[in-house]
Amino acid sequence: MKLVHENKKGKRTKTKVYINDDYDDDEDDETYVIENELKAYREARKARLYKKKLRRRRIITLIAVIVLSVVICLDWNLAPSALAERFQNFLGEFGRSKYPVQFDEGLTKAAVPVGPNVGVLTDTSFILYAHNGEKLASRPHGFNSPAAVSGGGRALIYDRGGRQFKIETRFGEPFSKTAAYPITSATMGSKGNFAVITQAENYLSELTVYSSSYKAVFRWNSTKGRILAAALSPDGKKLAAIVTGARNGTIFSDIYIFGLDSEKPLAVKQYTGDFLYSIRFKDNKRIAAVGDQKSVFLYTSGEQKSEYDYGGKELIASVNLDGPTVLAFRADSEKTNIVSLDGEGKTLGSAKINGALTSVSVNSNYIVALTDGKIFTSKSNLKEISETSVPVGALSAMAIKKHIFLVGIQSVERYDVK
Repeated sequence: MKLVHENKKGKRTKTKVYINDDYDDDEDDETYVIENELKAYREARKARLYKKKLRRRRIITLIAVIVLSVVICLDWNLAPSALAERFQNFLGEFGRSKYPVQFDEGLTKAAVPVGPNVGVLTDTSFILYAHNGEKLASRPHGFNSPAAVSGGGRALIYDRGGRQFKIETRFGEPFSKTAAYPITSATMGSKGNFAVITQAENYLSELTVYSSSYKAVFRWNSTKGRILAAALSPDGKKLAAIVTGARNGTIFSDIYIFGLDSEKPLAVKQYTGDFLYSIRFKDNKRIAAVGDQKSVFLYTSGEQKSEYDYGGKELIASVNLDGPTVLAFRADSEKTNIVSLDGEGKTLGSAKINGALTSVSVNSNYIVALTDGKIFTSKSNLKEISETSVPVGALSAMAIKKHIFLVGIQSVERYDVK
């Protein structure tokens, strides 16, 4: 007979066991067979244990290599800060939560996602918290009227009505600049590029686009009206801007679409009698713009796909960022209607929530509405809404990944999405 087992190297071998046919009932022959079977079993078991031990050694070695890489990356003289930031963000996902956190660096003016981290802009400082609540940075800004936008894992803070703006990251302020004229607004793209809109001496407005390496790559001066808002396409190749003013005694909002390789617009779409104030690329070919009476959805060719007319309903809040465009209307003094629209203006869902809306936030997974004392969370179709009681007096609620960050006047709390 033959027994098959694995040796220490994991290879299958055959052990021959010879039995004397003249002594079939001999007890010694039976004992000989049993002993060989036990021996084969012990060798196979030893081989399995060796494999497990080898796997453990490899895992320990891999962990050691990762830890060493992190240590190297955290030494700014040895590796780019962006790579070190990614490692720290990754490790922060597994850190113990330190929320809620309190701060005394001024009073909250705005909160923005900075990658997986939470950026809080106060009237005196910019504070950055990791996903687990660790304070990563706190830097004074010196702005009179601070505002913030974010994208590409960075934040852009600027002095509205002033001339200064800065880029904020985990490791510092890699870029700051004093504009030639007062700043009216700014936007950031998902590639880390950004645009700053200012007043101008010989024009009504000026818009400058900067690359992710902080070089001015596009400049446009408007003579038709004031540039109110702008957006950059996900691929970083296009710009859309809203220009507003009065034409023949009637308000207008025109949408200009540019390729960043030419100052001649690819398309201009005119809206007479409408006031549009927010614009966003939903992808590289579709654009959504929100106004006080309707929202419009068009292609980069300038062709309008659809519009969502409010029908006289009072718009009290809107979010026009990545993901769905969300509009909130006043139902009555104690209720709010929320509508979610996709990139072509199709209604994804609608819902009514109890309470007067304080803020609404959207990311790629969730819609978060805050009233005084409650957070309402739902997917973009608004079919199933979860409700969580929170402290009264919060300023805003912001969704980042699978958590909701509740921002107060001098505090940040974290809740899990249910």
